[in-house]
Amino acid sequence: MSDPIALNRQNWDDRAAIHARDTTGDYRLDRFRAGEDALHAIEAAELGDIAGKRVLHLQCHIGRDTLCLAHPSSRQWTHSLSSILGSLIDAGLAITMFREHEVLPWQALPSLVPASDGLWRLADGAPRIPLSFSLRAKKAA
Repeated sequence: MSDPIALNRQNWDDRAAIHARDTTGDYRLDRFRAGEDALHAIEAAELGDIAGKRVLHLQCHIGRDTLCLAHPSSRQWTHSLSSILGSLIDAGLAITMFREHEVLPWQALPSLVPASDGLWRLADGAPRIPLSFSLRAKKAA
């Protein structure tokens, strides 16, 4: 197999069983399966009420976040920040909110330490840099 998209898909498919075991509890799958909202507080606060809206989840990972949004038009799109912003602008969307966060809902790097509410942050003394972001855009009037 030499198609990079097919290789990437196979890589994620191979990992799905590992993530579904959720041995660390980081994915909050038990809460999700029990019908609870498993989004982190930052995600829920930034989204607000999305009823009746089309939502694009930029870093869905294993699909749980998209399912939490419970909207059929939610989908994963993993690209650089400049590609994301440029594509939204090129599509005629107006960016109405952009916020950076010093936390992540998973331990993306070994150097991250636990923060509050199951989030991860850089250790004390490390440079304060954004680890994630929230973005809202809508059709320009």
